[in-house]
Amino acid sequence: VVIGANVAGGVVIDVRPADNDATSTDEDADGITDSLEGNAVVNSYGAAPAVTVGSATRGVTLGVAGTGNNAYGLINRGTINGDGVYDGIAATAVRLGVTGGQTVTIAGGVRNEGSIAALGRNAGATAIAINAGVTMPRFDNIATITAGVSSTLANSPTVGIAIAAGANLPSIFNNGSILSTSGGGVSTVTGIQDLSGTVTSIVNAGSLQAVLV
Repeated sequence: VVIGANVAGGVVIDVRPADNDATSTDEDADGITDSLEGNAVVNSYGAAPAVTVGSATRGVTLGVAGTGNNAYGLINRGTINGDGVYDGIAATAVRLGVTGGQTVTIAGGVRNEGSIAALGRNAGATAIAINAGVTMPRFDNIATITAGVSSTLANSPTVGIAIAAGANLPSIFNNGSILSTSGGGVSTVTGIQDLSGTVTSIVNAGSLQAVLV
């Protein structure tokens, strides 16, 4: 999935809402009958990210999707997987901003309530890559973010959230799980990597782990 233009109402990768009210057929008030909704899954096999926001030719702005827990420009409640599959192919699940591209502005920030995972074999894996030119006020994780690598090669970095130089992200909140894990004993394993120098607050109320075995 590539989002290369403005989306005023934000982007929501959604799931069917829980049935908490037997009298309502649209509990999330999105205009779609709940029984007709599915659970979103976005998979990528190979080097391409499963979800990319950004363009080489134009700036991209995502407006907020709503209010409260919807007051974010990008929300994931489903499943996003980036799997390199083959040896030597680095994997990325979500890429915000493209190399050499234009700016990306995400109003309200990013909220993850689902699963985001990247898997690499004898190559790196990055669950979420936030590149230069990306601006957002916060990143909130309420569920699971996982980067996993199986490698005997030293050049196989494993990163949960990677914030590049030139990006702007002041606040990170984790109330779920951020896990970077590598088997093989030689990979560099990082839960949150900030090369931008803009992160001023990290609040961890959940699990944040970097594991090398």
